[in-house]
Amino acid sequence: MEKDCPKAIQNLVSLKKLKAEYALLYAESMANRDFSPLKTRKDELKALIEDAKKALDFYGLKLRHQLTKKLKAKLVEPFTENKAKVIDQDLTVYFINRVGDRITSQKYRDVLPYSEGRAAVQLAREVWSMPEWSFIDEKGRQLKAKTYNEVKPFSGGFAAVRDEEGWFYIDRSGKPAIFPHQNKDMRFLKAESFTGIIAAVGIRTDSENTYENFIIKNSGEILPTGKLGLVHDFNSRFIEAYRSEDKEGKNLLIDKTTAVFRKVVHANALSQGGAENSKNILILDDDDNTLICDENGNLLTKNKFDTYGWFSEGLMAVKLDGEWILTDVNGRSVNISEHDGWSSCSVDIKTKKIFAVAVENGRIVEKYSGNEEVIGDFDENTNLVTCHEDKKMVIMNFRGERLFESECHHLYVLNENRFVIQKEEDGDKYIVDKAGTEILKGNEIRRIGTLIKVIRDELWYLHDFDGNMIGDPEGYNSILLSEENIIVEKQKKYYLLDKNLQMVGDKEGYDGLRKYGEGVFRCEKVDTEGSTTDIFFIDYMGRRFGA
Repeated sequence: MEKDCPKAIQNLVSLKKLKAEYALLYAESMANRDFSPLKTRKDELKALIEDAKKALDFYGLKLRHQLTKKLKAKLVEPFTENKAKVIDQDLTVYFINRVGDRITSQKYRDVLPYSEGRAAVQLAREVWSMPEWSFIDEKGRQLKAKTYNEVKPFSGGFAAVRDEEGWFYIDRSGKPAIFPHQNKDMRFLKAESFTGIIAAVGIRTDSENTYENFIIKNSGEILPTGKLGLVHDFNSRFIEAYRSEDKEGKNLLIDKTTAVFRKVVHANALSQGGAENSKNILILDDDDNTLICDENGNLLTKNKFDTYGWFSEGLMAVKLDGEWILTDVNGRSVNISEHDGWSSCSVDIKTKKIFAVAVENGRIVEKYSGNEEVIGDFDENTNLVTCHEDKKMVIMNFRGERLFESECHHLYVLNENRFVIQKEEDGDKYIVDKAGTEILKGNEIRRIGTLIKVIRDELWYLHDFDGNMIGDPEGYNSILLSEENIIVEKQKKYYLLDKNLQMVGDKEGYDGLRKYGEGVFRCEKVDTEGSTTDIFFIDYMGRRFGA
């Protein structure tokens, strides 16, 4: 089992070297203002990085196959904090250490992975009984006799738990610690895990079962952000929150380590185009001027821009004191005359005006301008934007050149040469080329990776971007993309396909098949009366664990 370990370490070293090489090449391209070396080796390096990742993942899967067989279990899940969940033949679960020894003799109905030295466990009661969750330490000892209806893993020293009255937080000893307004008689209606010193919670409003989102600190203090809509992780340092009462569409970035928050727009701008290796952020000051910070929120320049934009080849067009300039990802001005042919888009945050701009003859020229509210979609893969114009919908590139237009209800991009139009609300959809020639028709058309799935007469079909049918010409009842695999359903049987659409695993199919984890799928066999006769697990190549 251990003999493959040096190879796994070698794969990990290769992965880190390739990532470092890619970062260095990007830095050199930025410094020399020449992106041709990056463009030449970008795809090659990304492919090598992907191969190294797969080799590392393959070793992890191989180790889990071996442990599963050794323990005569159904599945060994990935290790976290040197402990792994094992699903036994009777579907009860327990924990093991790296060498396969059990942490405790106790079996559970379910467990959550170890986090901060604690794991949530669900006692193996009757199948139809209410869940009873508690926590154990690194040695399998239960923290408190208290049980909960629902729990989340420990993070930032606390775990969110729910009893009959609602949500609150406990500390690592199991002692109740954080309540709404620190009133022990109150409960949150929603409680997320802490990230750093902050967490998103739902606090009850005047209505019985409604709540507003807020951010709390680990002291229990509520941040004065106002009511929030969607809250999600932005990066390792910040969470991003949408202010439900802000009609201007400005979001907040909240520092996980200090709880300091600031306004931000188009937070992902620096992931576009040639700036994909940058972790810098576009933020707003109190006067709604755009500034550039690093990933830790530190200002990189004192320049305050009137606009913000999408990056292309590591550059962004912005207005500084009313004049167009080109800036790099660090906010430094660059020589416009060296970048003839460059193009992108920029938005004035105060007026909501959007510009398609290009460098021509050593100066920045506005190729198109309109209101930001008319922008329907921005496609990151092609740098194409979809705009509304009166009764028309238009697809343009960053140079303001119209690639396609149509009087239709809906229009979106598949790739640089293929678009989907819906002529009438609730009508069929069509794949068309730039000339408007109809290539494919369907009740619904969706992109899944490098393929297209189309529904016609309640059956799904797989096509390439040229409309050619691939896969089973008789269609499927459902199609689901899962990383490199595709799950298809046909006549109440499920099949696993690889990226080349070749069937892997049982060619007779499964009565139930769904993704269970990274590269792992849960399978079911059912008898003629509909009763489950077997549950087992396979990897992405169709190999059964424990076999």
